[in-house]
Amino acid sequence: MGSQPEPVIVIAEVASSHEGQPALAIELAQRAAKASADAVKFQIFRAAELVVAHPPKAPSFRELELEPAAWKEVVAAARSAGLRVLADVYDMPSLELAEGLGVQGYKLPTTIAGDPVLLPAVAGTGKPLLAAVSGEDEEEIRALLGLLRERGAGDIVLHHGFQGFPTQLADTHLRRLTWLRERFGCPVGFADHCPGEMPVSRVLPAAAVALGASVVEKHLTLDRGARGRDWVSALNEDEFAQMVAWIREVEAALGEARPALSEAEQRYRDTMRKKVVARRALPARAWVTQGDLAFKRTPDAGVGPEATGALVGQKLLRAVGADEPVTPREVARPVAIVLVAVRMKSTRLPGKALLPLAGKPVLDHLVERLRTARRPDGLVICTSTHPEDQPLLAAAARLGVAAFAGSEDDVMERFLGAAARERADVVVRVTGDNPLTDPDAVDEMIRLHCEVGAHYTYTDDLPRGTRPEVISVAALRQAHDLAEDPSGSEYMALYFKDNPEAFRIVRWAPPAAHLRRPAYRLTLDTPEDLEVLRRVYEHLYREGEVFPLAEAVRLLDGHPDWVALNGHLAPRVPAGLNTRLRPR
Repeated sequence: MGSQPEPVIVIAEVASSHEGQPALAIELAQRAAKASADAVKFQIFRAAELVVAHPPKAPSFRELELEPAAWKEVVAAARSAGLRVLADVYDMPSLELAEGLGVQGYKLPTTIAGDPVLLPAVAGTGKPLLAAVSGEDEEEIRALLGLLRERGAGDIVLHHGFQGFPTQLADTHLRRLTWLRERFGCPVGFADHCPGEMPVSRVLPAAAVALGASVVEKHLTLDRGARGRDWVSALNEDEFAQMVAWIREVEAALGEARPALSEAEQRYRDTMRKKVVARRALPARAWVTQGDLAFKRTPDAGVGPEATGALVGQKLLRAVGADEPVTPREVARPVAIVLVAVRMKSTRLPGKALLPLAGKPVLDHLVERLRTARRPDGLVICTSTHPEDQPLLAAAARLGVAAFAGSEDDVMERFLGAAARERADVVVRVTGDNPLTDPDAVDEMIRLHCEVGAHYTYTDDLPRGTRPEVISVAALRQAHDLAEDPSGSEYMALYFKDNPEAFRIVRWAPPAAHLRRPAYRLTLDTPEDLEVLRRVYEHLYREGEVFPLAEAVRLLDGHPDWVALNGHLAPRVPAGLNTRLRPR
């Protein structure tokens, strides 16, 4: 809902037609489906929150108020009929109820205009919104859009039309749809409230579609002749079906905004439009960044600037000269693999990667979690040739994961050997004592790393023990070859962070603020760490499932005493560690 959808969304408005009876609300939803509506909209409210307690309005609204259990049945029936379910909400309890019901979008009625609590809360659901703007002036509409966008609203449709009980034709102002769309750059919708008995009320929604409405709304009743609540602007089922049919016919008649390009137009386009070319000569296997590309006219075959997204972050398959077109045929996705650095030795917790946690070894949990990452092309358990590490190679075989055994003391050399064997361009460094490494961070950090052509990408916002690192293999080789003393490469990150003049270093910040808990410790290096992890897994782990990091963070938020168990511990870096690089 909200971006000139095809086809137009037709909403059956129930309003008060259910007379406060759940059975009628269900029947109205079923009739809406039979009349080919796409969605049904209900008004959910608490009478005590909507109107003052004394007559004449309060008793009527109390009669119309449905209980939560009734709404649950009504919404379920509407969904069973194949309809989207939308709602007007008038107070915070009703919004909470609607969210619990799984309502798929909201209309912001004029009643709640200016509400400093409810409007931000509805916007904060992130769901599509119909913003009623009849009766609002230009500045009020602009202020409303600013508030909704600031609070994270989903698609917003400016909804024109008001209830005049009934609205007269002269007050309909369909041309305002064009003004709204052009003035505010938003999709527009139309809610018709002309008398249902007038034949034109079945035509007006189709006319609104011709003027650009992407959503139309009309009241539905079981029998207008019975003159129940909200009858005056409502259509019977057969009339509603006729209205929908005319809307679909108008959609078909509208067709394309312009015809297909003629041969002459296509030649003009190919000649005059800029294409993507290399800004400078680029070597084979270079990663393409935005700065490597330029847009220029060229007689050579190529792709337009709109294809940039398919090129940036990719690896060149061949050398490309300056001003030569760069197309998707010249690039391939860089190979990115996850390397799990793991050893059995540990001064504080020997064999920690194979310690039991929730019924299986720690390493099993890590592999299970990393397998849910979508971007990596492979996963390798990266250990040493020392005999005491043989159980780790056996564990990799049991888990069906590739393994690599290399240098006992030089982790960078070990990583380079694994990367060479796997023909990797990028490695993601994860350590075997971090079973809660976040797979979403792995995906997003690889994406960012490749798009900007970084050498080293890190994050320091996530809890300790959940943070992957992304390293370009070429940069890793450079750090190893130029290191004055590579023996400290267990602390690989410092060889990059301590030499920012030599490497392009990028920090990734998780977009979700609720994950930013850098003080939390979810690694495994001490008995205290193990106790915290055991408590987390005891509460959250289910066999065959990978619980999101957000759940672990939320659990710790609620247990500050757990956080305190290992919160005093800090990473240990050997005194005198030499991470300096020799000049090239």
